[in-house]
Amino acid sequence: MESIVEFALYTWVAVSILAVLVQLVRIVRHRMSNAAKSHSRSADQETGNATIDLHKRMRGAPVDDSAVSLEELEQVEQRVSAVASSRGAPSSTPIPPAPPAPPAFPVAAGVPRPAAMPFDVPEIPDPSTKISIPTPGITPSQVEPTAAAADPAEASVTAADPEVGAPTSPARTLADILAGVRLPWNLLPTVDQAREPSNDRVVLMTDGVEPAEVGADVADELERLGFIISTRGEDTAIATRGDDVLGLQIVPEAGDASTGAEQRFPHASPTSVALDIWVEA
Repeated sequence: MESIVEFALYTWVAVSILAVLVQLVRIVRHRMSNAAKSHSRSADQETGNATIDLHKRMRGAPVDDSAVSLEELEQVEQRVSAVASSRGAPSSTPIPPAPPAPPAFPVAAGVPRPAAMPFDVPEIPDPSTKISIPTPGITPSQVEPTAAAADPAEASVTAADPEVGAPTSPARTLADILAGVRLPWNLLPTVDQAREPSNDRVVLMTDGVEPAEVGADVADELERLGFIISTRGEDTAIATRGDDVLGLQIVPEAGDASTGAEQRFPHASPTSVALDIWVEA
């Protein structure tokens, strides 16, 4: 049992020593790698500093002379002198001021133009001067008078005559004259065999009403529209309103009215009353 313990102890010690040696080898390699990298960086920085100093010296900027050798400094100065001699030294003569710009507006008639004006400016003509444009090939005698001045007498007669060119308004129909009417007693249009249909005439009919009541109520409605009623017999009247003139006739027994051999109002009954309205010519 003691031999097994001693063997395990020796084995642990050997493994520990081996691990320490491996760790030491790693540390040495890492330090050598860092040293090589720092040496390379320092060399690159010195090269870049020399290049930057050379560019600054070419531009005339102040640089640190301790980082550049004397030979490099002389070479830079020789190059700067060669470039300056090839381009020429700057002139100390002051630059004369530019001449004043010419006016941007045209010169009026009679005003002398400036001698330094680089372009030709058109002159403004005098407003009081009359300009005549000649027409080639046409003389004043060849120009014909216009139609407006051909005959002054005819023009005056036309203007004095109110009937010439006066607009004519269209004739008013019966519907235009009776606009807004409210017919009493349910008067409705019917067929009249005695006359042809027309826009200036209409026959209305109702049933079961006295003819006198129909005539009185129709006269009241027309007076409400502004008409003046004047009678022309027992069953006929005239309604007047300005230029509008209507004729009215009551047919008391519309069912018995006839035109020769046929009935005048085919749809009338024995108690029907007809009202004939027309526009007086």
